[in-house]
Amino acid sequence: MLASVILLNMLIMGFYLWWQAYNSHAVTDRMAYTINDLITRQRGLVLDRSFLDGLETTAEFILNPEQNAAIRFTQVTLQPGAVPGDPPQIQVDWSYSPCGALALADAGPGFDANVLPLMAVGATMIVTDVQVPFVSTFDLVPSILFERRAVSLYRFETSFELQGTGTSTCID
Repeated sequence: MLASVILLNMLIMGFYLWWQAYNSHAVTDRMAYTINDLITRQRGLVLDRSFLDGLETTAEFILNPEQNAAIRFTQVTLQPGAVPGDPPQIQVDWSYSPCGALALADAGPGFDANVLPLMAVGATMIVTDVQVPFVSTFDLVPSILFERRAVSLYRFETSFELQGTGTSTCID
């Protein structure tokens, strides 16, 4: 009888933590697309790093209080091949990660025409990469690093120039 009560309690605890992980995964997904969408709606020709820092703060507001997001914003353009007939190539226009949480993006694996969504030659997109850890307190549910990528065309502008200083939200 005691063994079945212990087993039942462990199963309930495992289900509760599994549900927390599932919820954390869903919130991370929504947060990545929300932050990406906020960038696509900007007007003007310039994005300021302090604005992107503010979006990182917004992302952490959306997440569960115990989670901390690492975000990288990257603008890419599909350039025509060097010679007619060559396949088009992805060009990374700029990349920024508040507080240097993620490495800056380079054209190549992860940022090539085979990985990113189909786009027209000359089109520019914003790529928002997000990493959010889920730390489990129960051995049956492992700790996980959720990684999401949201990619969108800008809605009102063709591209942005990145300027300003940034990293105003960093905690030592």
